[in-house]
Amino acid sequence: MNPDVLKAMKLIKELEVLAKDNPHATALLKQKKKQLEALTGTVSKEVQKKIIDAAKAVAPNLESAPAVERANALMAVDEFRAETVTPKYDNISQAELLLGLEARINDPEGVDQSSLNLCGPAAYCVLWAKHDPEGYAKAAIDLYKKGSYTYNGKTITANTDTFDQTPLAGMSKIDWMMLSAIRHSENAFYDYNPKNDRGTAAFTTHWEMTAWISNIVGIGENRDSSPTISSVNSAINSGKTVVLLVDWGQLSKNIKKKGKEGSKKSGKPDSLINSWTGNHYIIMTKPITVNGNQITFEIWTWASRRTITLQKEYFAIAAKDAFIVDDHER
Repeated sequence: MNPDVLKAMKLIKELEVLAKDNPHATALLKQKKKQLEALTGTVSKEVQKKIIDAAKAVAPNLESAPAVERANALMAVDEFRAETVTPKYDNISQAELLLGLEARINDPEGVDQSSLNLCGPAAYCVLWAKHDPEGYAKAAIDLYKKGSYTYNGKTITANTDTFDQTPLAGMSKIDWMMLSAIRHSENAFYDYNPKNDRGTAAFTTHWEMTAWISNIVGIGENRDSSPTISSVNSAINSGKTVVLLVDWGQLSKNIKKKGKEGSKKSGKPDSLINSWTGNHYIIMTKPITVNGNQITFEIWTWASRRTITLQKEYFAIAAKDAFIVDDHER
């Protein structure tokens, strides 16, 4: 037996004992995990996967998409770099796609919908590139080459009208390609075309978000249709990721600005429909801090993290749905 496999088995046993007896020793757990990742580089992919799966089984709270998985994703990118292809997309060069792939593998939170109404696919792609970078990379490469991809049994097919379009200026071309295809493929009645991105053709329903997240290899999802500050904090503090569907008008109007109470329309939604359904997906990145009647929390949206402070009562008004992402299965 490969001596590194024997070392890996010993490390897995140490992880098991540590995770059971001292689960809060996160620094030591991560140190052991890094040692394990270093060992996997000397064995075959099949053995590598078995080692990683065994480690996840005994210490499920370890950080998602460890270095070895990102390395595998970058290997897939390098293999694609060596190919000569005739892509479906006329105005995205292979070099541009390669740059975009590397950026997303190394920084999933860089996904940016820009001015398109694709916050749902954007939030989904952040989670996908974070939790299964290799699957994300291979799907993007197939989409570029074939106009479609199949990931974990689900097939996504792009709108052929996008093949000769010029991607939106200022928007990453990989994001433009991926987000548009995901949105188009889900629509039963309307084609999605980023050239006339508007209305119901661009909106992501809660059942679509549930299906997308649940399809990411290795993670689970639970929907909370009545999210509260307490339930959101409970999920985040237990190591889970929370995606929120909010009425963005309500949230942004009531943000504390220079110590004043939002805008003149404070407390009023942009539209009656948005007040019922919500209209923007965000990812919670830190627990909500409560200070009297005021709350502060950090979110991801439009490719960056931002801190929001508002009156406590407005959270319940703005938050419509929560999707609790559990990557402990990884």
